[in-house]
Amino acid sequence: MDQRINLDINNEAENIETLDPSNTIILEGTALDDGWVIGKQTGSTEHANIYSVTHKGHDDDSDVTYEARSYDFDSLSPQVKSNRARAIRRLSCRTVLSTTWNGLRVVIYRTGAVTRGKKEKPKVLQGDIVIGPEDMLVVERARKSPKQKTTRQQESDRLR
Repeated sequence: MDQRINLDINNEAENIETLDPSNTIILEGTALDDGWVIGKQTGSTEHANIYSVTHKGHDDDSDVTYEARSYDFDSLSPQVKSNRARAIRRLSCRTVLSTTWNGLRVVIYRTGAVTRGKKEKPKVLQGDIVIGPEDMLVVERARKSPKQKTTRQQESDRLR
């Protein structure tokens, strides 16, 4: 029976050593910089683990919530590293904190009702009609003259 226990312990040790480093998890309750606390793991993607996050002093009534993703960049192929870096860049406009914790790159970002903030253009008033940024794009497209035809297209139209 003692041999069986030793075998089980050895198998577990081998399993721990062969675990994919991208599956490294952050324990619930781990405190990061500036009062951010990691909550439960809510999911995972091919490149990251996703966690709920709370902030000390954060207003709970707000529609904005926070999540964290942890990325491992150790001993990966260049293509996988580039894919993970691209995933981090895609979150950059919503990123609140980006830090390193135990060799993992941790990115905390806003979720929920996220406002655009600085990028949103103010609405322009014209008479009684309120025109937003989306409507302005339609107006600008309508004002543009059509593209000039190439000589090949002009010749084709002439022959018809």
